[in-house]
Amino acid sequence: MKIEITNQQTIKRIKRKETARFIKKVLNACKVAPEEISFVFCDDRFITKLNKKVFNRCVPTDVIAFPFDSDNLGEVVVSVERAIKVCAQYGNSWEEEFHLYIIHGILHLLGYEDTAPAKKKKMFRKQGEIFNKIVGAGSPRPYSGRGNRAPTRR
Repeated sequence: MKIEITNQQTIKRIKRKETARFIKKVLNACKVAPEEISFVFCDDRFITKLNKKVFNRCVPTDVIAFPFDSDNLGEVVVSVERAIKVCAQYGNSWEEEFHLYIIHGILHLLGYEDTAPAKKKKMFRKQGEIFNKIVGAGSPRPYSGRGNRAPTRR
């Protein structure tokens, strides 16, 4: 399996090997083994331009996913800057938020949607299951919904 990682940002150092291992774990948890998958890690400026071009929305977003086919699952664009900016409001570290974005993007490639409330609930439930399986094992604060862990005070 080829995991292509392109880093378009300089805000945080992305450990490519560690990130690729995490992506493999997510794909295994989803029971898919594509020949190829691509990730672009960027800042808010980059993803805002992409969001404007693709969806005509001139605002930053966390993840944009482009599904391809079964051999090349697709490309996921993740804003590292967005993860850093919003992680505290969800009680996550920036790395946890970054991992959630990776999971979220892969789920989009697999056909999950977050456009309607019922679909969003289903997607975030699956996202939480995968996160807890990979990251949250043994965590005293398991993921319980969109960025929310069990109640905690920081």
